[in-house]
Amino acid sequence: MKDLGYVAGESYIARELSKNGFIDFTPEGTSYSEQLNLYLNSKILIFSEGSAIHGTDLIGRLPDCEAGVIRRRASESTEFLLKSKVKTLRSIDCRVAKTHPQERKTLSFIDPEATIAWLQDFGVEVKLDMEKFVLDEGRDAVSYARNSKIGPGEILTIRDNIKSPKHRAELVGLISCRRNRTISKIEKNPSGK
Repeated sequence: MKDLGYVAGESYIARELSKNGFIDFTPEGTSYSEQLNLYLNSKILIFSEGSAIHGTDLIGRLPDCEAGVIRRRASESTEFLLKSKVKTLRSIDCRVAKTHPQERKTLSFIDPEATIAWLQDFGVEVKLDMEKFVLDEGRDAVSYARNSKIGPGEILTIRDNIKSPKHRAELVGLISCRRNRTISKIEKNPSGK
């Protein structure tokens, strides 16, 4: 993961939004002309805080567009980029569960009920299926833990923040793997060099 964070449960929200006609895209996988076309022809833009917002630097004002930002940390920089461009801007904060200071990576968790209510304020009819949300949140958290260079203690923090028993067990297995990897590295280099 090259960005500064990840939101557990975001995959559920993205899938539910796509059922309502939203297009889920990442700027790194979309050409500039496609991005501009999407921005210019949207009535509602929902961003997960990150690089997609910076694509709006290339456009002028969108006077008929509403925008929303799911923020990973309490920062107003994302709002600064959008505020003057759209008719309405709303944001909702995630709960940060883990910070990895060496890499500045963060895993955040959304409050599903609050996020659904926030989306409904935009007039988007999104339903919450808590069972599916819990599974997606767990998958997102496990994926983050597997793809980042975090240690066992940080993985335990993630495990304590998810509800899916299956994914909690996967994280416990990952902790064991990370501990074994650390031990084997120490054993291969006993001189400490």
